[in-house]
Amino acid sequence: MILYQIKKYNLNLFFLSKSPWPIILSLTLFFFCLNFIIFINIKVLKFVFINYLLILIILFNWWRDVSLESNNIGYHNKYIINITIIRIVIFIISEVFFFVRFFWTFLNSVFSLDIMVGSSWPVTGIIKIDFFRLPLLNSILLLRRGCSITWRHIILINNLLNETNLSLLVTILLGVLFLLCQFVEYKYCYFSISDSIFGSTFFISTGFHGIHVIIGRIFLAFIALRIKFLNFSRKHLTGFEMSIWYWHFVDVVWLYLFILIYWFGS
Repeated sequence: MILYQIKKYNLNLFFLSKSPWPIILSLTLFFFCLNFIIFINIKVLKFVFINYLLILIILFNWWRDVSLESNNIGYHNKYIINITIIRIVIFIISEVFFFVRFFWTFLNSVFSLDIMVGSSWPVTGIIKIDFFRLPLLNSILLLRRGCSITWRHIILINNLLNETNLSLLVTILLGVLFLLCQFVEYKYCYFSISDSIFGSTFFISTGFHGIHVIIGRIFLAFIALRIKFLNFSRKHLTGFEMSIWYWHFVDVVWLYLFILIYWFGS
C-alpha cells in the first residue's frame, strides 16, 4: 500500500492509500436497490439476499483493511483520527436531515389538511396502531439497548473483557427482538404503504429506521470481532466510540418516530 506523507507545521501527517471498497460498495448498493424494486414487483427474494451477502463481504474486507491500517501498520495517527471523527459527525448530521424530511412531510400533512386525506386527521378509514402495545415495547427495548452499549463502553475502558462479551450478547439480542417486533407490527398492520400519506410516511420512516438498526448491528458485530482480537485499548477506542454515536443517533430517531407518528399521529 502506498503511503503519502505531507509535512505541515513540522508534523508528519499521513494519508491512507486509496481503497477500492467505497466505489465497490456504492455499486453494490445501487444494484441492491434495483433488486429490491424487482422483489416488490415480482416477489423474487433471492437476488436481494445475494446482494445483502455481497454487502456484508465488502464491509468485512473494507473494515478489515481499516483495522490493519490502524493497529498493525500504524497509519492512524492523531491527525487521521481527528479527521475521521469530523467525517463521522458530518455523516450523522446528514442522516439527521435525512429523517427530518420524513418528519416534515408528516407534520405538513397533519397541519395542512387536504381533500386527498379526507380533510381530517387521523386519515379517514385508517386504523392506527395502538402506541401502548408493540411501539411502546420497542421503545423500552431500544432504551435498554442504549444502556447496554453504554455499559459495554464503560467496562471496555476498565479492561473487563469477559463482561464486554456479555454486554455485547445483550445488545445483539435486544436488537434482534426490536426487529422481530417491527416485523410483527408490519405483518398485522391494518393499512399499507399505498393507504394515503399516513401509510406512506409511516412505512418509509419506520422502514428506513429499521435499515439503520440492521446497519448498526453490522457495525457492532465487526466491533465485537475487533474486541476478540484485542484491537482496542483504553487509549484506542475511536472505532468503538463512533459505533456508539451511531447507535445513540438511531435511538433518538426512534424516540421522535414514537412521539410524532405513533402517539401524536394517532
